Amino acid sequence: RIVLSLFALFGAYALLLPLLGYIISTLAFMVSALALLLGVDHWRKWALNLGVSFTLVPLVYVIFRYGLRVWLP
Repeated sequence: RIVLSLFALFGAYALLLPLLGYIISTLAFMVSALALLLGVDHWRKWALNLGVSFTLVPLVYVIFRYGLRVWLP
């Protein structure tokens, strides 16, 4: 069930990426995927989820954009 949900989530991510751009789409995907995988039954899991998502997405963007000089949508 989780695997099918992740496939559907990835499909939605692929559809939204050109419309919303990398940062917004990837943040939504990361928060949703981690909530699905970790669960959200406690505030600490939400804090971990949001902390990881809001740290990694901009970090990856900066690495690709400025370090590797690759344009992300």
